[in-house]
Amino acid sequence: GSSLPPVLTSAGGVMLVRFTSDGSVTAPGWEANYAASLLFENITEKSSGSKNKMLQGKESGMLNESFNISLFPNPTDGIIQMNCEELYQNDFTIEIHNLEGMVVQIIQVKEFTGNLEIDFSAYSGGIYYLRLFNEDFVDLQKVIYTR
Repeated sequence: GSSLPPVLTSAGGVMLVRFTSDGSVTAPGWEANYAASLLFENITEKSSGSKNKMLQGKESGMLNESFNISLFPNPTDGIIQMNCEELYQNDFTIEIHNLEGMVVQIIQVKEFTGNLEIDFSAYSGGIYYLRLFNEDFVDLQKVIYTR
């Protein structure tokens, strides 16, 4: 059919969507288009001291598309390099979040040199989100760690 289902929400960090057919079409295969948004609840905003702020972003990761942040290799098996010329000599914070939205590490960056190594070897394999922010910007980047 061509009708859309209602908006789906998952509070558990995982979502399974099952597509079914009414049986009237017997051609092999199927196609589904979707859009996903991430919502981290109860993230503490360190710069302002307020609590229970929400951070929203698209699955692609960019909240502020004016920054050209590159993370490589991604997927990574341990160490990831972060490069961004636009943030050169800026101070900012990086929060590393697991899929449940919990902060697993906070990195304070002072006078960014344009390149930074981030070590994921202490974590379990999986998907992590890097939230980069200061008083002027917020950015969200997705990292896949294959242990």
